[in-house]
Amino acid sequence: MQQEFEALRIDRRGAAATVRMMWPDGRIERFRQFHREFPIALQLLRDDDTVRVVVLTGVNRLPNLTLDRRPILTLLSDGF
Repeated sequence: MQQEFEALRIDRRGAAATVRMMWPDGRIERFRQFHREFPIALQLLRDDDTVRVVVLTGVNRLPNLTLDRRPILTLLSDGF
């Protein structure tokens, strides 16, 4: 999986993928970028047969976020 993201960093170790949400400056543009990138990242990880575990974390204290959970729930209901 070779995809570059601005608001996310994905680290791989064996069958585990850690998705780090990046908000070093807390700008709203970063939140918008996250909303675009997060479903794409999850889909890429879902399609990667070598990924067995996905860990979601942040690089620092995250603000209170409101996410559209539909893309995430769709991936989960499809057997992520």
